[in-house]
Amino acid sequence: MSSGRVVARTVRLLALSVPAALAVMTLLYWLGMRHLEGDQRTVSQSLQWAAETMTTTGYGIDGRWSHPVMVAFVVVAQFTGVALVFLVLPLALIPILERRFQTRVPTTTRLDDLLLVFRPGPELSTFLAELEGRERNVVVVETDEARARALLERGLEVVLCPDPDLLLDRIPPQRIRTLVTNGPDHESSSLIVALRRSGWSGQALALVGEAEHRRPLQLAGADLTLTPKHVLGAALASRAATRFLLRRDADEGSTGRLTDPLGAIDSRVVFSDIRVDPSSPAAGRTLAELGIGSSTGSSIIGQWRGAVFETPATATTRVAAGGILTAVGSAESLRRLQELCAGGTALRRGGDVVVYGYGKVGKVTTELLRDTGETVITVDADPDGGADLIGDVLSPTVLGRDGSNTRAVVIALDSDAKALLATLVVRDTIPGAVIVAGLREHSNADRVRAAGADTVLSLSQVTADLLLERLFGEQRIWVNNEVQLLQLRAGPSIAGRQLGELRLRERTGASLIGIGRAEGVEMVVSSRTVLQPGDDLYLSGDRAALRRAEHLLVRGAAVATHPSPATPGKATAIRSSSS
Repeated sequence: MSSGRVVARTVRLLALSVPAALAVMTLLYWLGMRHLEGDQRTVSQSLQWAAETMTTTGYGIDGRWSHPVMVAFVVVAQFTGVALVFLVLPLALIPILERRFQTRVPTTTRLDDLLLVFRPGPELSTFLAELEGRERNVVVVETDEARARALLERGLEVVLCPDPDLLLDRIPPQRIRTLVTNGPDHESSSLIVALRRSGWSGQALALVGEAEHRRPLQLAGADLTLTPKHVLGAALASRAATRFLLRRDADEGSTGRLTDPLGAIDSRVVFSDIRVDPSSPAAGRTLAELGIGSSTGSSIIGQWRGAVFETPATATTRVAAGGILTAVGSAESLRRLQELCAGGTALRRGGDVVVYGYGKVGKVTTELLRDTGETVITVDADPDGGADLIGDVLSPTVLGRDGSNTRAVVIALDSDAKALLATLVVRDTIPGAVIVAGLREHSNADRVRAAGADTVLSLSQVTADLLLERLFGEQRIWVNNEVQLLQLRAGPSIAGRQLGELRLRERTGASLIGIGRAEGVEMVVSSRTVLQPGDDLYLSGDRAALRRAEHLLVRGAAVATHPSPATPGKATAIRSSSS
């Protein structure tokens, strides 16, 4: 007999024991009062006493007994009643009431033309958030009821299927357009094989736990296989590198593209977070006074002051000493901006890269950095993990030196909380180092950035970027939890119109930060800039703002005036300046 059946049988026996114990106590009390105490009680009075004893509510007139046997019986009855009630209530009655009043998790769906997400997990949290308002027919399949209920409470369309082999019986293949699976590799391969054998010709995208399982998943019928931790490792390496490297595996997107250390939205436009040294001539001056566009060729999207990101940046935005400017432009223009913001402190062109954490992410980061010729030192607490240094990454003395030769630190730990603490330690002990932090959850990015990280990437973020590019052809970079950069191709409806005429920021909340044409990218735009069909438009804004901008610039749809919202009073708030 299975353990589950044994537990259910035990609970039923406990539930039945309550009325049985009540009847026995009633009878014994009636007999005891009559023969031992010589004080006759009716059956109803005896039943009342037994119920009061079991529920510990009191005895009314019966509070003293003289016969020793009767006293012993009352004591035993008290403990028996308490034990039964406190066992039965949590084990039997409360679960019954919870099941009765809880919303049932659906086991099927009536929707068609589905984008089916199988066992999403934290790796797909950002992807699911991005799909809201974009895809109507998104259905999430979970095998665990607790996780399914949590997703249901978030407002997602959820199907509970404890046995993955029965999924296609509940959702026929002909109703599925696209499959995104994040289950264990054997479950993902089994599901894809079953779909392909049924004649299904939709798109199957699989997140793979182990890199060596990518090929078997492809043989099973997956159109794209992604190893999220390898993708994150490649992204972290690209932000910490000082050299350029182009690396693409046979399976596109498996490790991402390691191109420019600043992070590229395409080959012409990259972005970077640049810390402003207090001794820099830029500190305390407005963007208009600095003329950053004309002097460096870059464009400022916003500025970090502690944990607050101020956007959009306008001519009157004052550069904060010790703040972080989020800028976009060519690689060379951003290097000129770095020189300007560094002031009297020479930028570190050489030095070691230290990688904290030597798990899957750390190993991929280290391999790619060493491929570019970087000197990499790895640190991990596991003595058998193969790291160069063994020790507590949260200890200021783990490197055994002052860090004067450390140019950058990559934090690739298995816990976001540890990453936050490691960032604080590194910023305190090696203040001049560039800190690149990798996280599991994108929702923690702003806190780690506030702790001193120059660049923060998350597992869910880079996975969402690759999936959105594959599904919708979008190329985007996340600036923080809200603000993104997006590349759009201008539609014919805006041909010959000036940017000021469109009132883009007023109507959508998004900002145009650059225009790409055959002759190059124009990063300095004004209200008199004339837009042309086929222009590559580089915009910044939150999700909703970018969607409105797409409707206006690509589809030519009417968009109501929508000023950028401000959310003051939060530690990670985004402030919007007037345009």
